Amino acid sequence: MEKDAKTTNENKTFGRSSRLETVLRAYSYAGLLIFFGGILFFTFLRLDIDLSTSEGLALLSSLFGLLLAVLSTLLVYYRKQNLVSSTLVQHSDSFSEGNFIDAWQSFERASKNMAFNADELDLNPSIRDTLEKLVKDNVISKNERWRLDEILNMRNSIVHRATKFDSNELQEGLDDLVKYISKVT
Repeated sequence: MEKDAKTTNENKTFGRSSRLETVLRAYSYAGLLIFFGGILFFTFLRLDIDLSTSEGLALLSSLFGLLLAVLSTLLVYYRKQNLVSSTLVQHSDSFSEGNFIDAWQSFERASKNMAFNADELDLNPSIRDTLEKLVKDNVISKNERWRLDEILNMRNSIVHRATKFDSNELQEGLDDLVKYISKVT
């Protein structure tokens, strides 16, 4: 329930920032239109081209229309590119996080099976108890235990959405987990 409320708030915030971005872009494009219109008007005055009022308005409105069409097309293209790139980044992060969590689950299962017998496993020992037992049984060193605590904290941050990790950090953790999995299997 709390997660749904958080997701809804994130979506609202994203929607507001997206709308604000769109409005600011519209203002910047309107500013460009006014700028080009002013330059065009200045050029006609400077070159002393005699156009009737209706001809001048028709020319000016057609140039504004052309400029508006070009800028609108660029805006649509830019927004589409932003959407595609942000979607790709989200999917690649989710993929890396998913691989990391899968590897953690494999490590946790293998380490518990190595550290405890079937009766002890029925008591569902914590991962911290498991790591302590592996150190006590000389399966892993204290330094490795320290690194596994760091990886456990990464796992908890990912699962509880507390922190985002870049792909390099996730890959390092994943590589270490693979090494530790082979050590406890």
